[in-house]
Amino acid sequence: MQSAHVRRAELFRTKELLCECPRCSVRGDDTRRFPCTAKCGGHHLVHQPIDADEATLICCSGCEAAPLAAYAASQLERESATAAELRSINETIDSGRHMNVDVVPLILRLKVPQPQHRLAAEVAFVKWELAKNRQDWRSAVKAKKAEIECRDAMPSRDTAFCYEHLGDALAEHARASTAGQDAALLREAQDAYQRAVRGLMVVLGPEHPWTKVAATKLAAAQARMPRPAAAATVPAACALWRGAAGWPGTLAVWSVLAGLLLLCRAPAHPL
Repeated sequence: MQSAHVRRAELFRTKELLCECPRCSVRGDDTRRFPCTAKCGGHHLVHQPIDADEATLICCSGCEAAPLAAYAASQLERESATAAELRSINETIDSGRHMNVDVVPLILRLKVPQPQHRLAAEVAFVKWELAKNRQDWRSAVKAKKAEIECRDAMPSRDTAFCYEHLGDALAEHARASTAGQDAALLREAQDAYQRAVRGLMVVLGPEHPWTKVAATKLAAAQARMPRPAAAATVPAACALWRGAAGWPGTLAVWSVLAGLLLLCRAPAHPL
């Protein structure tokens, strides 16, 4: 998730094209937002033309109050510092120097400028990767939820994958939890997978392999849910759910079931 300034500059540098789409040409960059100084619930967005090195905060999107100069300077300075820390960590990892330099304390110390700023998503993603590699699923769930909070404010194609990763972390967290906790975690994982499948169906279509993978994960989470003791037999209508090799059945069957579930839940869209 790049800022409008970086996106436009890169496109102009590589394609000699100055993007004038509604999102790029608008005065405020929705990926760089800071809470209103008047605390109205709105945000001050960043304005930075493609040929400008300095950025400024514009009036609040809610109450139209102008940002205080000291507040704008401190927030932009913090944004720049966080971006530099992230860049240094990523360069260390990409170059292989993390074998000699312990980047874990650097990652854990990262602070986001604001929860709905694009850097919040980047920081959360780095912390999610660290927690996943350490199999610290509680921290992985926390980091992925922070990333989703940011991405929901500025939806993109990656939002669906964030929900899928959240479902993965919740499902793994459920494996290590007690019997009373795992059901709640699995229900939360199902909700995350449903959101992932719904988003991927819209963006990629129901037959895309990534959509089917997310649908399979949804079905697996549903299969792990505790069954009522009274349910001794499987209804005949559920016989199709079992594949030739047993539960959870084939990928195609699960993708159809997940698609039907989402079609029932999702509101109709005009053609």
